[in-house]
Amino acid sequence: MERVSTFSIGLIALLFSTIASASLWEQWEFKPYVGVDAGLRNVSFEPSFGREHFRHDYPETNFYIGTYMHKYLGIEGGYQHMYRQEKRQFYNTTQSVLGFTGNLGLGDQLYISDATLSGWNLNLLAFWPVLASTEITGILGVSWTKMYFDTVFMQDSVIPTPAHRPTQWQTDGRAMLRVGVGLRHMITDNFGARLQWLWENTSQLEATIPVGVDNNGVALPTILPNNFTVYPRNSQLFTLGFFLQMV
Repeated sequence: MERVSTFSIGLIALLFSTIASASLWEQWEFKPYVGVDAGLRNVSFEPSFGREHFRHDYPETNFYIGTYMHKYLGIEGGYQHMYRQEKRQFYNTTQSVLGFTGNLGLGDQLYISDATLSGWNLNLLAFWPVLASTEITGILGVSWTKMYFDTVFMQDSVIPTPAHRPTQWQTDGRAMLRVGVGLRHMITDNFGARLQWLWENTSQLEATIPVGVDNNGVALPTILPNNFTVYPRNSQLFTLGFFLQMV
């Protein structure tokens, strides 16, 4: 994973350096476009703080509008949304749940949980023509993102019945670095498709919430660590998109 990220960042740096030396100022051209990407985000979590509790792969869409500013440069803004995927996770009597130790010794437990993510993004794009209608793209940007979590303890694993109301919490909005590479192809004069790989530092989206009661509805002593805590790691996003070129 680190090798892929390092290679991609190096390729983006090469694209921008090549563009900077390729008569950048010789021709400005504004060609706006609008489109949508659909893809799959892979986000992992720290052990005991989400890795076992939440799914790692989520479908995602990104609606965007952008423009070429130059033959080799463009700017783009979008709104991305990661769709909830439910996971059922069993814990034995010795396993803490998201760092919460008030559940230890209560026997086997079942939790049903999901997560989602949404936010805006702004990106600088570099275009490197390789064929008449095909370009390699480099992406360097930032996203302003929140992540949302939902978990509930189920009383019965055969016919799941909630033991109490779901616990729901979210992160603060965070600005996150995003980098990527892609391939863009014009199918007609005004309609095109693109493939992209993106990396985002979602490791900033940690979140904690007090549990308040144990799985039997008993209020917990304040001396116990009674929080659910989630520590995401960095994530990857693979997308296929289509767009309309206005000019």
